[in-house]
Amino acid sequence: MKSLFIIIAFIGCFSSFGQSELAYKWVANSEYSFKTTSNDRFSMGGNMMGMMSMAGEAMDFKTESVFSLVIQKVLPNGSADGTFYLKKFAVIDGKGNKLATLANIPKNALTAPFTVDKKGNFTFRHVPVLLCRENSTLLVSAKVKPNSLAASAEFDGEKVSLFAEFNPKTGALKAGYSEQALKPSSKAVVVQEDDETIDLIPTDFLDLLLLPDGTVQSGAVFKSKMYGFEMVNKVLDFSNQVAKLDFTFKSGVNAKQMEKDAQKMAQDDEAEEMTLDADPDAMQTPDMGQEMNGDIQLIFDNKKGMMQKLSGTIRSKTNMMGMETTTKSTLLMTPVEKKP
Repeated sequence: MKSLFIIIAFIGCFSSFGQSELAYKWVANSEYSFKTTSNDRFSMGGNMMGMMSMAGEAMDFKTESVFSLVIQKVLPNGSADGTFYLKKFAVIDGKGNKLATLANIPKNALTAPFTVDKKGNFTFRHVPVLLCRENSTLLVSAKVKPNSLAASAEFDGEKVSLFAEFNPKTGALKAGYSEQALKPSSKAVVVQEDDETIDLIPTDFLDLLLLPDGTVQSGAVFKSKMYGFEMVNKVLDFSNQVAKLDFTFKSGVNAKQMEKDAQKMAQDDEAEEMTLDADPDAMQTPDMGQEMNGDIQLIFDNKKGMMQKLSGTIRSKTNMMGMETTTKSTLLMTPVEKKP
């Protein structure tokens, strides 16, 4: 579910259809709580580098989270400043085993400041991340960089501040840590190339909450295509100030095709033919590529200025030297009703 920034860039590209504009109505000193669930199926197979064909059993995972957005200030243009609070988080495998949880982490430890505009564009300044290593799991704070969720995801030697070390299955803190020690400290951690990371802010869901620009009406359709990416936006219904939006997308990147396009742009076709004539196997780009497609639905209450439900499915396929991996993610996000 990462690298959706290209997809999100197109969601706001609706043309104006002359009925009403959709916008979030953030209220100062208010708390908005949500629950997210992602059911993911991962499988791998293929024939790599002339080896025997492999077909692995599909693996299922469920990631659940509950979080709140607390709004501190609302600006005249409708944008707001707030703080993200992660209240529950768990990763569960297909057999019901908990692979990661934050059950025993103090509730105010996992926070992140953000800004958001009236269209749902979220900007985080730093985020909490699980840094998974062979002998330990670290809860760290990482700065957000342009075009990347967290510095820890780049594996470029970036240093991040340590929150705590803990058991990911139980959420129990390692001896010696206390609630007071969970605030970002001056102790730094250097991200290693083989570290695995789990981002604790559900940005994949928040990115999909982005509303279209301009005014919309029932039946409006907008299509876009660029650089192997295609999207169709539809307003399925917009009545009683409740909008039902649907967008489908598909994209594909193939290494061989990218090489051909680059050579064509550089007017290097003749040189390529000479190389292939001399040695057909020389400088052949490996068979690598990635495909992604999805169908997402968003129900938005424009009178309240808040989403009612987000759901959908995203599928991806990656081919790396003959080894193919596929992922199917089923998403659901709903508001958590406040208790009376």
